Amino acid sequence: MIRFNQLITLPLVDMIEHGRADQAWRDSAPTFHSKILGPHFENRAREWTRAFAPA
Repeated sequence: MIRFNQLITLPLVDMIEHGRADQAWRDSAPTFHSKILGPHFENRAREWTRAFAPA
């Protein structure tokens, strides 16, 4: 949540507060995918591998 706030919400707060949330979301999509989903997915994959993959 903190990462989302720092990378998505705070930089675009003016747009969001002035009713342009749709545009703000479109503008932030690359950041969301590369810096939020990417690292989260990679971490989950590492956790799964450690827990369930054969040595």
